[in-house]
Amino acid sequence: MVIQGSELDLDKIPMIRPYFGDGGKIVTLGLVITKDCETGTPNVGVYRLQRQSKTTMTVHWLSVRGGARHLRKAAERGKKLEIAIALGVDPLIIMAAATPIPVDLSEWLFAGLYGGSGVQLAKCKTLDLEVPADSEIVLEGTISPGEMLPDGPFGDHMGYYGGVEDSPLIRFHCMTHRKDPIYLTTFSGRPPKEEAMMAIALNRIYTPILRQQVSEITDFFLPMEALSYKAAIISIDKAYPGQAKRAALAFWSALPQFTYTKFVIVVDKDINIRDPRQVVWAISSKVDPSRDVFILPETPFDSLDFASQKIGLGGRMGIDATTKIPPETEHEWGAPLESDPDVAAMVERRWAEYGLADLDLKEVDPNLFGYEMK
Repeated sequence: MVIQGSELDLDKIPMIRPYFGDGGKIVTLGLVITKDCETGTPNVGVYRLQRQSKTTMTVHWLSVRGGARHLRKAAERGKKLEIAIALGVDPLIIMAAATPIPVDLSEWLFAGLYGGSGVQLAKCKTLDLEVPADSEIVLEGTISPGEMLPDGPFGDHMGYYGGVEDSPLIRFHCMTHRKDPIYLTTFSGRPPKEEAMMAIALNRIYTPILRQQVSEITDFFLPMEALSYKAAIISIDKAYPGQAKRAALAFWSALPQFTYTKFVIVVDKDINIRDPRQVVWAISSKVDPSRDVFILPETPFDSLDFASQKIGLGGRMGIDATTKIPPETEHEWGAPLESDPDVAAMVERRWAEYGLADLDLKEVDPNLFGYEMK
């Protein structure tokens, strides 16, 4: 069905207002599709959209996002930015749109790689944009550069209400939908929430992408408890002094999405970065704060983060928790404690004899006995 003109009414979409202090109803799982007016390269992102009227919404995107870049380019040329919102799409496409990939790569391509087949696209009715052909609902509109309205406040992933911020206004002129469309939505908040679960999957997906950008990184983890992006733990195969600091700086500049990571902890490759006990041990036993902690002040920052003194401008910290080598240190490092391999093998052979035959060794802390249990 195609709805245009005076019949267009965004209130027919069952938008949610998750928290009582929210500024209005919102769309949370819509694909926001724009195109570079110079190169024609599309960008597909997932941004919050606030209802402003029956035909308008504001879009809340950070300045580093693809849609924001496209709007700046359109403004430089005195053009309106065409924008389409696709609702009710394959979750794999949402995952692809949320993946921090290099700017010149296509989210449609990544979605095809995730699903094992290409994404079927269809032309919009009134715009020179393409959307997933099986979308439940598609909204078509434009943004006039400079036309803004207050957006927010909204309960956000930081665990607080975000502030009110002037955001680009989208004027919609066309809506298409399938018969009896299904509307997908979610809401943000202090983890664990659904978006944090998605972030766990994304962490696994874009680790290879990060390693392509920073080859010395062996593994990479964004803890959910750190809001899935505020703190990163990376492991490296250390080969030369100062490498941990270089890896942290390279991480921050590898992809635009990592601009807002406040803390980067670098450990050796033999540390399990998903085990907080090992990470805390590495920090406690390998870090001299006067030497191994460095801070970059007044860098571009997340406007949703109230910890910084100035909204949109804050510091970030790197922690080198790797084993130090000369000239990082002037003395020899102590030899690590290791169990006798023959004794460890004997213990494993005689496990049943100790009355522990029914114990699942996979559930036992491998550090408890000082050796890795198979």
